[in-house]
Amino acid sequence: MLLRRLRLLALCLVLPVGLVHAQDTEEAPPEDTTGPEEARSAQTPSDAPTGDDADEEEEAGMTIEVTTERDDRERRGTAAVSTVDLSDSQRETGDLGEALARSEGVTVQRTGGLGSAQRVALDGFGDDQIRVFLDGVPLEYTGLGTTLADVPTDLVSEARVYHGVVPIRYGADALGGAIDLVTARPEEGLHGRASLQAGSWGTYRAALRLSHAAPSGVYAIGNAFVDSARNDWPITVKVADLSGAQREVQLRRNHGEYAGAGGQVTVGVQDKPWAEDFSVTLMGSALRKNIPHNQVMTVPYGEAHYERAAAGATAHYRHWVANAFELDLLASYGYRVTRLDDRAEVVYDWYGDAVRDRPVPGELDRVPHDRLTWQQSVYTRAVAEVPLAPGHDLSFSITPQAAFRTGDERLEQEGSTRDPYEADQRQLKLTTALAWDGRLLQDRLQTSVFGKSYLYDAELVGANIGGAIQELTVQQALWGGGAAASLRLTPSLYLKTSYEYAARLPSPDEVFGDGVLISHNLELKAERSHNLNAGLQLVGQDTKAGRFDVSARVIGRFADELIVLMANDVFQQWQNVYEAGGVGAQGNVGWRAPMDVASLSGTVTWMELRNHSTEGSFAGHQGALIPNRPWLTSSGRARLQTPEGWLGDVRLGTGWTSRYVHWFYRGWEDVGVASSKQRVPSQLVHSLSATVSWEPPRSVGVHGTFEVWNLTDARTYDLFGVQRPGRTFSGKLTLTW
Repeated sequence: MLLRRLRLLALCLVLPVGLVHAQDTEEAPPEDTTGPEEARSAQTPSDAPTGDDADEEEEAGMTIEVTTERDDRERRGTAAVSTVDLSDSQRETGDLGEALARSEGVTVQRTGGLGSAQRVALDGFGDDQIRVFLDGVPLEYTGLGTTLADVPTDLVSEARVYHGVVPIRYGADALGGAIDLVTARPEEGLHGRASLQAGSWGTYRAALRLSHAAPSGVYAIGNAFVDSARNDWPITVKVADLSGAQREVQLRRNHGEYAGAGGQVTVGVQDKPWAEDFSVTLMGSALRKNIPHNQVMTVPYGEAHYERAAAGATAHYRHWVANAFELDLLASYGYRVTRLDDRAEVVYDWYGDAVRDRPVPGELDRVPHDRLTWQQSVYTRAVAEVPLAPGHDLSFSITPQAAFRTGDERLEQEGSTRDPYEADQRQLKLTTALAWDGRLLQDRLQTSVFGKSYLYDAELVGANIGGAIQELTVQQALWGGGAAASLRLTPSLYLKTSYEYAARLPSPDEVFGDGVLISHNLELKAERSHNLNAGLQLVGQDTKAGRFDVSARVIGRFADELIVLMANDVFQQWQNVYEAGGVGAQGNVGWRAPMDVASLSGTVTWMELRNHSTEGSFAGHQGALIPNRPWLTSSGRARLQTPEGWLGDVRLGTGWTSRYVHWFYRGWEDVGVASSKQRVPSQLVHSLSATVSWEPPRSVGVHGTFEVWNLTDARTYDLFGVQRPGRTFSGKLTLTW
């Protein structure tokens, strides 16, 4: 087993190292002093104005830059990408989940407040079907949040949301899109951002970002956060009275405490003859979370909780090799340990009081647990981008990944013959991709054609099942590919279409469980989907009346072996739904007034994902909506602020946000009579914020915010029908320098 693990680790590392070695042994022309920027100038970049556009800019006396920001290039390229600017969110108390839920196609479901379980969905697909990155690095290797929605907004400048096709440079086996959180690049000198937030339900958050860049090219970045919350908002539950009859009672939620912390330190160098950018990052994080009740909030708990700690390192190298191609290498290692503690010897009621002894310890499933799971993960990625000729580029990426898991249930029951946690569990994934990008019709038409391959190998060795030691193995090899095109109809209006036959390989937590409430499913298979997108996008149209951004898209998702989280009252398990699919539509509109004194935005998403299985355990639900997924959502936002300079260095602002989620069934819609079906009701939530900013030149900036979330104190529900917090007050103080 040790030799096998060493071979897997070597496979994950040898390809990137081999590419570096090839670069080091390549002989560069002795007289050539052309740098990366000059080398790019020899090619026509994907966003350089040509033809009529270049003439128009030259007549206007504008300076044309040869290279521009990649996000600006992508908005005009083939990728269906929307950029969420987090500058306003950084001044507010709302978290990253709330900010993303306002953007088109994104849905965020939660079981509660800070630190709660959550599902982030994009265009109908969610959870690990949507890959999440921080500056191109998978989020789990960064230490800046256990889940996407809990990443502090003060540590992130913007979020890029990819709908459908994901650029191959991410090396992702995403099924329906990706989200890349982008942090600010370090500027020369010492800069920082520190925030402290306090709010209802004992919620406290602190975040700190420091960066320093020297003229020599050396830079350092530090990010850290600390979170804690009591999560004791009022809830309405059914409690038995003295006669045994159930009646609804409003009381404070108990045993919902959460605490988490994390951080990373990056040291790097940029703009050197041997590297455009090279950096090493060390990260660490830890959390503790109490489990207050079962999945559907019908049984209270008083002692069950879990803890998790993680540490790791990432190395990133990017360079323009011999003026021929750009090489981007990434290698990450992560270690994670999780402990589930469920040994309560008494029964607790909704008030947090012990009411009687338990015949057998344990609250979750009437069996005690003191379970440890250990996981080691390796993620590597190599990407090469080669300019073939003006207007034609070739890209290649290869992404090996490996995960090793083992565990120990330290409170094994007498006579037990099965403890799969003690088994050696391993998973190997390999994703490769090749893409051609072309620019035609004087750059008015941009196209991309790509192919992908996926290799998957999961194994459980040494499982004690029925008293016998067994070995279970799942192996798959898949192919995928597609094409995308962007046609510029006017200088600001684009028609974008794409098709992809995508595949997504199961994650370690889906196959082996998360060590807490999600049980294993060793027979889980990779999921595949035909994804179609078509839409119009008006990119930043500036007029005398302000700046307008408008987009409208139709989408189609038709998946085989779709991986869906199914749950009973206590535990959850990922399962394959044999066939599922649906169509939907999205619309988004935004307006920003001149001088940035006002802004309006709104988005609506409709996506019905239905079960189309004709065989297997889900065939009886053919035609039914996939459970526990909102299919109609919308949001709107308005903001006003004083003109810059009107009050000197001070700016005042206020914002209003509304979010609507239409009702949806928690289980299969075709089971039971209408009056008894469990469904999450429709909900409309309003939030109001007030901000004050003081930004004197060459001094420390001060920003203060007061916000009221769920202004009307509406009773809101979300994931699995768990009641969310009511009216919530929060304040935040931020310093920038």
